[in-house]
Amino acid sequence: MICLYAKKDSGKTTALKRLFYEELKGRTPIDEKGDDIVGIVKLGDVTIGVSSQGDPWSNKEGIEALVKENCDVIVCASRTSGSTTEVVGSYGGEYELFWVAPLRIESGLPIANSLYQQCQEHTAHFIMQLISQIINA
Repeated sequence: MICLYAKKDSGKTTALKRLFYEELKGRTPIDEKGDDIVGIVKLGDVTIGVSSQGDPWSNKEGIEALVKENCDVIVCASRTSGSTTEVVGSYGGEYELFWVAPLRIESGLPIANSLYQQCQEHTAHFIMQLISQIINA
């Protein structure tokens, strides 16, 4: 299980949607709530689940759905502490846990806004590389 963890409004959902749609070439999520998605993609014999829900306790529902679908690799979101990290941690007996912090930039300068999307692209690409290494290990 790969958990993208960061404080509120850090780009977790954006990065995980990029991962699902662009890196994994996912088509239709199995669930959508607001901006968040829960989706499944097959890469050969490996089932990969992605849940971008990361608000307190909301990540539990998406992760549970992906566990029920027997996903081999689950990528999810959480905050840096509290209920969202507890939910992810509860799967430590079933999955090897990888905690990944997103690449981000904060500045009052206009350049920060133009670089935000690049940070999310790099984060999604890094997670895709991690998935590949897990699959090929």
